[in-house]
Amino acid sequence: MRIALFERPNRARCVGMVVDNEVVDLTDWVGPLGCAPLAAFLVRAAQEAPPKSGERIPVDEVTWLPPALGSAAPICVGLNYADHAAGARQTGPGVPIHPALFSRYWTSLVGHQEPIIRPRVSEQFDVEGELVVVIGTHCWRVPRERALTVIGGYTIGQEGSVRDWQRAAPTPTAGKNFTNSGAMGPWMVTADELPDPAALRIITTVNTETLQDSDTSLMLVDVPTLIEHITAFMPLSPGDVIFTGTPAGTFLDRGGQRWLAPGDVVCVEIPGIGKLQNHIVDEEDCGQGSVFAPR
Repeated sequence: MRIALFERPNRARCVGMVVDNEVVDLTDWVGPLGCAPLAAFLVRAAQEAPPKSGERIPVDEVTWLPPALGSAAPICVGLNYADHAAGARQTGPGVPIHPALFSRYWTSLVGHQEPIIRPRVSEQFDVEGELVVVIGTHCWRVPRERALTVIGGYTIGQEGSVRDWQRAAPTPTAGKNFTNSGAMGPWMVTADELPDPAALRIITTVNTETLQDSDTSLMLVDVPTLIEHITAFMPLSPGDVIFTGTPAGTFLDRGGQRWLAPGDVVCVEIPGIGKLQNHIVDEEDCGQGSVFAPR
């Protein structure tokens, strides 16, 4: 199943199942959505299979939201592909003892087809396509051999990074959290559709140029090990997400001779999940100036 979080024209948030070019609205079946609608869906779906009938809405009539919007802050993994780590000149060869983790906040992420904002304070705006894991159940201290059983599904992330801010501070937090600088979506594909997260291709294009074309089998720390490590120090809940890292091919890896610019169209594709596409705008073009507020 492909499960999406979307808004109707009246800005009511809804959960639906994407079928062909329509979204089947499952909001009434899920019940109260609370602050984390995908989490509410996952809990309900663990009790009963979702219905296949319901109001159908053409996909071009909805506004896509990040599928897991409202869950606990997304956990991100840095430098998880050897080729990207080498290009960033921040690690040596070999598998790290512990993955490099940091957090993003929901104000930094938009949904499919929504504009991504290049902040006014920097032109070093970079692209990072990656696989995102969605947790499907409450879990804590999960051994590696059981890790895939706690996954609810997978989606796509585009971790827009403001490189000079990321690299100027002791942590990458600021450079990874500018308002509406990244994206997630277009939906979550349930885990039964993708039994092996280590066998997925990641393709990132900017306009007509392919920047990244890699495979999740090249992760330094694979998905089961990431879940084992993270749940060793904190519990995870339905709807929580893990950005698993980006492969080589970013503008930083290519020497920083070019960065994302207004008008660029970024597409991250993972066959079996779909395509996440967004266009770049300048903060100055948002019409809100310094008081711009995220959705």
